Amino acid sequence: MKIIVYVRNNMERAKLSIESISLFVENAPLIVVDNASEDGFATWASSQSTFDYVYMDEGYQPVGRVLNQVIDGMGIDEDIMLIDSNCIILPKLIENMMSTFSSDESLGVVGCYTNFSSELEHRGINNQDAMVDYIS
Repeated sequence: MKIIVYVRNNMERAKLSIESISLFVENAPLIVVDNASEDGFATWASSQSTFDYVYMDEGYQPVGRVLNQVIDGMGIDEDIMLIDSNCIILPKLIENMMSTFSSDESLGVVGCYTNFSSELEHRGINNQDAMVDYIS
């Protein structure tokens, strides 16, 4: 499985997302796809060595087109997990999603409970430790 993080002008959240993946996911190659961000993310990302970085320099493109270009261009022929740069990964999230995905051959896509929602704030869950406790 490869993990692809999609980024578009969301530098601070993208950094948090990438950091959370490196903290809680082992042995899964990470590809960060930047859809022509204009917020300085390219400068930061191109200096990192913990992931493969792809900058789409043709200007903003529809998400599906960008991802298909990356998948085709990199010759990816295995399962991928697409993560938006707004997502912060919590412990065991990837493993649980892959377990669910593998549990039934008829599944083509799985999703997760959001950790970036006003609904969680209404439940009094407003930080990562509380979210971990809530979903555990």
